[in-house]
Amino acid sequence: MVGLEIMDSRRTQMFGILSDAHGNIEAFRLAIRHLRNLGVRAFYFLGDAVGYIPSLEVVDELQAMGGAMQCILGNHELMVLNRSSKPNCESVYQHRQVCDAISPKQTNFLKSWPTHRRASISGTEVLFVHASPNDFSHEYVYPDSDLTQFQVNER
Repeated sequence: MVGLEIMDSRRTQMFGILSDAHGNIEAFRLAIRHLRNLGVRAFYFLGDAVGYIPSLEVVDELQAMGGAMQCILGNHELMVLNRSSKPNCESVYQHRQVCDAISPKQTNFLKSWPTHRRASISGTEVLFVHASPNDFSHEYVYPDSDLTQFQVNER
């Protein structure tokens, strides 16, 4: 969870960035409440609403937020949508229960999420991804990652 302000000479826009709720509805609601208390009214969710905790409540909460929440796919949504979870990871990921419980409405909502979003916020170009600019859903960026491998024009 991050509250981020982007400023230019004309205005300031504050928005919240959330990711990797993994079915933990209590933590997700707490993060939203905290960001709202800071004045955030626009949010970006960077994927992984499902996985680990076999629940679809975060998906429902994201859908209920409507236009205030812009979502992108994480690798766990992709595994659920494609029913491609690794069998040796199922005891941890808990995707089978999610796949068994997911409704057509929830499935269509997840399918509507893009793998990345580009936005212009207060004149600053921003790229939102779940993983990295080279592979939006699977290749992660770590503190020791070589950032010169990424060719992006966005901030």
